[in-house]
Order: sequence, then structure tokens, then C-alpha cells
Amino acid sequence: MPIVTVERYTRSEIRAHREHLYVFGDNLARAGGAPDANGWSNPKAGQAAACRNEPNAVGIPTKRAPSMKEDAFFTDADFDRVQPIIQAEFRRLADHLRAGGTVVLPSAGIGTDRAQLAQRSPRIREFIDRCFAHLRGIEAQSPGEPAPTAKPIGVRRQVR
Repeated sequence: MPIVTVERYTRSEIRAHREHLYVFGDNLARAGGAPDANGWSNPKAGQAAACRNEPNAVGIPTKRAPSMKEDAFFTDADFDRVQPIIQAEFRRLADHLRAGGTVVLPSAGIGTDRAQLAQRSPRIREFIDRCFAHLRGIEAQSPGEPAPTAKPIGVRRQVR
């Protein structure tokens, strides 16, 4: 049940490893970044360009919409509305890890670039960080042992 961190993933990689779950920063509209009929997608779409519409890609909402307009960004006032949505996606990841699956994360994290979560919604950023720490605890847990203190998202823990 490992968590793997990589620089960037591609649609072909995601399709080649259907047994893995790939995490990306998404928006509540669940739009943007999908390839058009010719297979091209917006290069400004971040990891969503590789992940959109793939069944083994898990989008964690980090914005309201796929735009750089002011109303597309989360604020702390959005927390109560988005917390259960974010939690449901992390529950899918946790269940996958507990079942022995692999979760793949972008090394830059999510919500760190276009979503600007740290500046615009520190409360949502902190909640997402706690969810990732929980996943690290699941990763480190051996059957029958209590979960140790979780490592921060940037620290890779060796699989036993």
C-alpha cells in the first residue's frame, strides 16, 4: 500500500497503470483540461490535462472553476461546503491504500500553483494537508499495529 510521488504524470502513464490512483487538483465544476476531439488539451490545465475523465484519476477540489478570474478561487468561506466533497475523495484514496493499492501524487502537491490555496484559503489548504497526513499514516500502518504519527506530504516513507 505505497504512496508514490512523481514530478508529473501523463495520460499514457495513467492508462498504463489502471490499478493505481492518480491524484490531481480539480475544481468543483469538474471541467477543464480534458482533451478535445483531436487529443489536445490546455497546457495551462496542470495535472488535470493528463487526468481529466480517467477512471483511476482522483480530483481533489482546489478551486470553484477552471479559470483565473477572482470568483473561481476558494476562500475560507467555502470550507463548510467543500469539506465533505474533499473528504469523500480522500476516503476513496484511503480505501484504495487499505486494500493494498498504490496512490500516485504530484511532487508539487495540489492547490499549490493555479489554485493558490495557501494564500486564498489557508483553512482548506490545512484541511487537505491533514488528509494527506492521514493517508501517510495508513501507508505506514502494518496490520495489527496502530498508525504512527504521519509524516508531512513531502516526506517519502519506505514501504515495509
